[in-house]
Amino acid sequence: MLQLSKTVHDLRRQYAGSVPLGRQERAAEEARRLAAEKGRAAAALREAEEKAAEAEERAQEVAAKQEGEKDRNALRTMMLQQKKNNIWNPVPAVRKWPE
Repeated sequence: MLQLSKTVHDLRRQYAGSVPLGRQERAAEEARRLAAEKGRAAAALREAEEKAAEAEERAQEVAAKQEGEKDRNALRTMMLQQKKNNIWNPVPAVRKWPE
């Protein structure tokens, strides 16, 4: 009995202040859950960054198209103004040859 008492006393001293097994299991489960959540959040972040990059690329394409359309409209307006002022004389598409 004395040996058993000494062993129990030594074990109590050795594990004094240690976390109980149930609490350790809950902490380990929480750590696994947080790691999985971190992985999902990282994947969502990558997806959001990819979508943002695609949206930026599309915005640049639209801006370039708008600039081209603006230039085309300006050219069309200039040509119509010249035609109106009889400055622009296009070459006739079909010429009639003298007979």
